[in-house]
Amino acid sequence: MIVDTAVCVIVVVSESAALAGGATLFGVGTAASYVAAGGGTAYTTDAAGAIVPITSDDPYAPKTSDDLPIKRQKQDEHVEGTPNNKNRVKTDGPVSTYSDRETAEKYTREAWNTGTNPDVDKYDRTRERDFGQDIPGAKLPDGSPTSRVRVNKYTRGQLHSYPIPRRFKPILEE
Repeated sequence: MIVDTAVCVIVVVSESAALAGGATLFGVGTAASYVAAGGGTAYTTDAAGAIVPITSDDPYAPKTSDDLPIKRQKQDEHVEGTPNNKNRVKTDGPVSTYSDRETAEKYTREAWNTGTNPDVDKYDRTRERDFGQDIPGAKLPDGSPTSRVRVNKYTRGQLHSYPIPRRFKPILEE
């Protein structure tokens, strides 16, 4: 089995399945970006033809949030005045918001790149950051300003964030 990592993604159920040739073609893209986005284990062949797992150390893997797309529909729920925000408010009541998409994207990417995992997610799909001063245009559901952001990364590597209270404490299930 020969796989060009620049052309396709190989998804396998287990290493033994890969060694037995039981891999499934997932789709177009790079295997490394699929792995880096939390998609599982992808395999390729090395120069000698041996089947090897592709790791997120691969040069094709996204290194920063600049390589990851914004999940626009979810992000727009937190951008004041967008149709998705208006629908979310109508359905769920007030939500935390940014004043515009540019601010939302800037703080989403910066919080993902420099934030920390709040220990509620062992897969590192959630990060938080306190910027130390109020974020321009960011407000909580009650209208108060905040300096903190939480970012979520979805299984396809898409990001979305929302302002959170300064002393946000996650509720852990027992």
